Amino acid sequence: MLDIPGVQELEDKLRLYAPKDAPLPPKIEKMVQNLSMEIFKIRSSEISPEFPDDYELPERGSPEWDRYDDHCEEFYEQFETEFIPEDEVVEFLLGFGLDFRDDLGNPLICTELFALQANAAINNFKGELPDAKSISVQRWGKSLEEDARLHLIKKRAR
Repeated sequence: MLDIPGVQELEDKLRLYAPKDAPLPPKIEKMVQNLSMEIFKIRSSEISPEFPDDYELPERGSPEWDRYDDHCEEFYEQFETEFIPEDEVVEFLLGFGLDFRDDLGNPLICTELFALQANAAINNFKGELPDAKSISVQRWGKSLEEDARLHLIKKRAR
């Protein structure tokens, strides 16, 4: 995943600016949603249980809330990555060619932000898996750009 343009930048921003167990800052949330569309062709907000248009959220603690909660839980149970520990999520996604590990083998911070979209694509529910060939072409292009930039810097220094 780190080879996909924007993912390393997101990891860096999450490491520096994202609070634990709190909503993401709006700029980072927008970056996550944009990357999600670029990588999986779907946003996490597009993966949710369906309810009628006129449905009103029931009051917490009511019997209707319990039915609502059961319906949501049943919906998300179809996604293998939803109720398992992060290391198992990484292992599961790796089996489909999605490497959510850093250079040391630790899970990427963005794993939880993209796991549902990846799982939806794997299950053919919505979205698409990234094309490995296009990722490798993008990585090669970035490498050429970096080589050219370094060459120009060295040339100017002479």
